[in-house]
Formats: sequence, structure tokens, C-alpha cells
Amino acid sequence: MTTTGLRCGEGAQSWGTENTQATRTSCQNSLDMPDSPRVIQVAVPRPLHAVYDYSVPADMPVPEPGARVSVPFGHSKTVGVCVAQVRESQHDKALKDVYAVIDDTAVVPESLMTLARWMTTYYHYPLGEVLATMLPAAARKGAACEIQPADVWQSVPGAAVSNRARAQQALLDYLTEAGPSSGADIVAAGHRRDILRALTKAGHVTRTDAMVTAPSENPPVPNLDQAEAIATITANLGGFAAYLLEGVTGSGKTEVYLRSIEPVVKGGRQVLVLVPEIALTPQTLARFQRRFARVGMLHSNLTDHERLQTWLKCRRGDIDVLIGTRSAVFTPFADLGLIVVDEEHDASYKQQEGLRYSARDLAAKRAQDGNVPVVFGTATPSLESLHNVQLGRYELLHLHHRAGGASMPEYRVIDMRGQT
Repeated sequence: MTTTGLRCGEGAQSWGTENTQATRTSCQNSLDMPDSPRVIQVAVPRPLHAVYDYSVPADMPVPEPGARVSVPFGHSKTVGVCVAQVRESQHDKALKDVYAVIDDTAVVPESLMTLARWMTTYYHYPLGEVLATMLPAAARKGAACEIQPADVWQSVPGAAVSNRARAQQALLDYLTEAGPSSGADIVAAGHRRDILRALTKAGHVTRTDAMVTAPSENPPVPNLDQAEAIATITANLGGFAAYLLEGVTGSGKTEVYLRSIEPVVKGGRQVLVLVPEIALTPQTLARFQRRFARVGMLHSNLTDHERLQTWLKCRRGDIDVLIGTRSAVFTPFADLGLIVVDEEHDASYKQQEGLRYSARDLAAKRAQDGNVPVVFGTATPSLESLHNVQLGRYELLHLHHRAGGASMPEYRVIDMRGQT
């Protein structure tokens, strides 16, 4: 038995956006028929512009489009994504069976599946590899897409241990004084994991939700330019709009972001904030945590497990504001309401290996598809963004002065000729 692939243009289903609804309708009709064959089409992470037909054994559930499956491919086994359920294969040869259905429900939501199909056409890249790029590394390897309990611990009120259990009492005293603490902080304070497990087993310590930072910053009063920009952005939160926020260094672009995000979060929706480099993430995260309670981050310095957990929490709606580098543009959200791209001119938004894409451009496309506004902030706009302003696609918001009355640096030309 051989794996069969149906290539676009050779009798296979074309995966353009215009065919998505018709395919979904025909697939649903076929599933409603009791005698319909159990055939799915799978996009595999291989440099091949094709999707492949597989048979689903009778003892397995038929996976939803967007769910991961383990399938044979050639002489190997790989994790692919189901992209469609079909009534029958158009190939004459017998189909290989799916090894396993990894997910009960779709892990790639329809919004990301639509974006993946668009990227396949726009970047001329195989659908299977586009979907593999979208998934966190742990998910590509078949890890369970389940949110694990947070590694955050707190003491139970009134908990007491034997006078001889000094290590346990010391840990209880630490948690009572410090409040909810992460496992890393507990170990860093000199306490052992086995003591923590013993207290948990005895019911003296319990897990709690991830630590939520209480907003603590008193926001500054925006100047006239900032107030106009904030008013323009917040007046159009209910639909797609693209803004180029141009402001000199120190003009308060971040404050415009924060003020524009506030009504989105208060309305129960989520925000994606893209930053160009990992080095900017911690300082940006700290600034946002002083204003919002549920803030997450995604960048390449996190472990595969941490990235997957953040990815899943955003999908479930547990994170209000996600700050991340370019790959964060592929994060699923329960209800995305705004996208911000800081330093939109930065070259690091362009992926240079494998699937070459621009996270800035994908942010615009995703905002358009999701009918939400997108803000591109910069002190030195890219030529592409300036061109979009001239064409009327973007609206220019200008911050002419530094925030807080700060003055611009003085400069003068020094003639170095004749200098030793």
C-alpha cells in the first residue's frame, strides 16, 4: 500500500480561499451519510505542493479539519494536519491508514487555516510546511495540546506541621510571607522540590493560577498629539483599519499603544503586540504588566513547553495581551480585538530561513481577515508603509514632539579636517 497524494491541478482539490466554503459544505454533507468512506486529506510537513489522502480506521474518530494526525509517509512516520474530510479518494490505489488521531478537536482554528492557505498562494510555499511553521515546536512533534497546571504555589491558611519538620515549616513561612510563588522562585529561595511535594501531598500547599500582576502604574497625561492618535484608534475598534503611528524617539508611542489597548481589554477582547527583538521583550513586558493583569510573552528563548502553554492559553482566552517576536503572529486567540506592530520598519520581522515571510505584512492580513484594527509604530517608517499611506490604505498618525516636554538632543557638525 502506498501513500497517495493529490496535487493541485492534477485532479486534487485546489486550496484557494474561494473553494473553502464549497469544500466545507460538501465535506459536511458526506459526513452526514452513514455509508460515507472514512477518508481525510492531510497536509504533511514536506516540500511538496500536495495534500495526501488517508483512510481512517473504523476504531478511530474522523478528525476535524485543523486537527493533527500521525500518518505514514514514504518509509517514515510524520505528524500532519487534517485539512478536509472527503467522501472518497480520487486515487485508484489503496490508501494507507492513519496511525493515530492526536487531537479530539481542531488545534488550528479556521482563521489560521484561512491564513495558511493565503500564505501558500502568496509565498508559493507548501501548505504542510506553512502549517508546521504556524504550530509551536512541541505541537509539531505531537505533544498533547493540553494546558498544564501552573507551577505556582500557595500555602493553605492555618496549615501547621510538626516542630521537627523544620524544612517544611521554613517553606510554609516563606509562602505565607511571599504569597503565591513560582516553583523557580521557591527553589531560588533555598527550598527543595521534594519538600514542596511533601507539603502538597499533606494538603498544606496547593497549586494556584499563574501569578497575576496587579496593575500598579499611574498613567501619564497624554499630550495633544497622543490624545488625537488615541482617539482616532479607539474610535474604530469595531472594524478593520490600519494606522501608521510615526513619532520621534521619546514621543510616547508606547503610551498610545497602552491607552488604545485599555478599552479592548475592558471589553473582554485580546491584543497582540509584536516587537522586533527578544532583547526588547522583557522591558516591554514589564511596562505592560504595570498596566494590565494578564500579560503573556512569546519568543525563541522560551522552552518548547513554555511556548506551547502560552499558545494554548491565548487560544482559550486566558491571556489578554500577548507580547512576542515575529512568530507570535501565528498565535490563535479566543477573541482578537487589536494588533500592534512596534518598530514596524525593523528587518527582524522578516523570516530569512525556511518559509520566508514578513510578520508585519501578515499582521496586516490577519487584522483584515479578523476585521480588527492594526497599528504600525515607528520613528522611521518603511517605504512600503509610506506608500500605503499615499494610496490611502493606511492612515498616518503623527507625534511631532517628545512626551513630557523633553527637548530633542542638540547636535553640531565638527570639521575633522586638520584634527590630530
